[in-house]
Amino acid sequence: MKNVNLKPFVNVTKTYKGILIRKHTTKVRKTN
Repeated sequence: MKNVNLKPFVNVTKTYKGILIRKHTTKVRKTN
């Protein structure tokens, strides 16, 4: 039960982290 509830949450956090990393990389590229 716990794994079933946590899986979607983990996916959301992974995608959110990916979006943050993409934004950060684009900012760094713009400054450079």
